[in-house]
Amino acid sequence: MKQRKVPLRKCTGCQEMKNKKELIRIVRNDAGEFALDRTGKLPGRGAYICPNAECRQRGADVTLVAGEVAAEQAVRKKQAYLLILAQDASKNTKKKFTNSAVYYELPLAEIGTKEELGRAIGAEMRSIIAITEKGFAKKLKELADDNIENRTKVGEG
Repeated sequence: MKQRKVPLRKCTGCQEMKNKKELIRIVRNDAGEFALDRTGKLPGRGAYICPNAECRQRGADVTLVAGEVAAEQAVRKKQAYLLILAQDASKNTKKKFTNSAVYYELPLAEIGTKEELGRAIGAEMRSIIAITEKGFAKKLKELADDNIENRTKVGEG
């Protein structure tokens, strides 16, 4: 019986090549919407990141901050390059970070639920994640094909 080749992907957090099934895929569809792809089979462009704490400690801790206080501090210190907001975040949280994104000219994407965002980074539920690593943010922005920036304009969203 012929043994199948295991597909490898690079984690955008730690930059290591790993088995595709070990990573979490964030995918962008043709409509410009993002989703967490646990099956690895959703159509669209994707980026991969490790779900474990080891990766977060080596690379992802510098790559992102999670939670309202940490994200707000990263935005104010101009350390954030991209904001990811849970679709089920409170009205006040959505307004606060939409306004911050407009003021600081940051791209903003609404992806998944609070539970899914937390699980994606190996933490409890999170309403907001700020990407603080320029390369990772750039890759996610590329996946959005400029549609992500349009979400931060006043009156949209």
